[in-house]
Amino acid sequence: MFQRGRRLGWSKKKLCDKKPCRMRAFGLATDEGMVEVDVCHSCEQVWFDHQELEKVSKFFDVPFAQNLPGDVAEELSKIRMEAGQAVPQHTVFDFSTSDFGFQVGFEHMKKLGRKAGLAFLGFPVEHQNRVRGIPYITISVFVLILAFSLSVFHWNQEWLPLLGFIPEAPWRWGGITALTSFFVHADYGHLIGNLYMFGVFGDNVEDKLGWRFLFLLVLGTLLGVAFHHLATEAPDAVLVGASTGISAIVTYYALSFPRQQFSMVFLFFLWVRIPVFFYVLVWVGLQFIGTLMAKEQLVATSFAGHIGGALAGFIFWISEKMSRGRVAR
Repeated sequence: MFQRGRRLGWSKKKLCDKKPCRMRAFGLATDEGMVEVDVCHSCEQVWFDHQELEKVSKFFDVPFAQNLPGDVAEELSKIRMEAGQAVPQHTVFDFSTSDFGFQVGFEHMKKLGRKAGLAFLGFPVEHQNRVRGIPYITISVFVLILAFSLSVFHWNQEWLPLLGFIPEAPWRWGGITALTSFFVHADYGHLIGNLYMFGVFGDNVEDKLGWRFLFLLVLGTLLGVAFHHLATEAPDAVLVGASTGISAIVTYYALSFPRQQFSMVFLFFLWVRIPVFFYVLVWVGLQFIGTLMAKEQLVATSFAGHIGGALAGFIFWISEKMSRGRVAR
């Protein structure tokens, strides 16, 4: 319904009942007459008027009261009610024991499927979190990072100091190196780790923000570079890597989808399933510890830069919440 509604015309209702959002619609010719299904992409809801849901269920020959699959029933059971409105589980900060899981053995591998291999390599594995369309911005930035980094690795190694950010010369090339440093990396391990995190978190954040995703990425990069500039004890060392901007995306994701679950594996047998909010909370704590312990940052990464990027994600999230509150009033 979301995909069909995206392609078709505007709804006669024009505005969603929850927010001032424009809705789209498509028609279904049922035995009991035409039904116009209204879709609001901003609120992620499908709207039915009186008796429309019953007509649609008969049209598709689906019982109105049906036995739901186990995973669907589990997700529905996590829905909270706030002020008389149903709030999806991934937007609620009310955590419960069901949000956490610990399992010894390989049974959890079957649920993760091919993603289990990534968990064994030490990467956090995202449980299903669908996007509504193709994340064009995420894909484009992903390709640019890959292209620039591979070019530096194999053909233009002199680009690394040229495109990287040097704290003792912050206004070199007009200050543009604060942004160009985002696209180059020190080695393959650095590149693969950043691309993985960017791909996992970026598509969902882009799906939520649309073109504003770019502003979040730029803000995170600039604020991360600024924090690195203030904290580093190696002002002549080159800073490269996309981790400053990615830190903003990861933090915004954790605040927007706090109960979205991630799985990790320890010692090959212990599988841990935790909400992303707690994963990122621990990660931010480690960045503070790293900043206090690090005496100098030579190349590639910066704990202080990560903190600056995380702060940008928080600022962007809180400003979104405040702006929505003003619209609602």
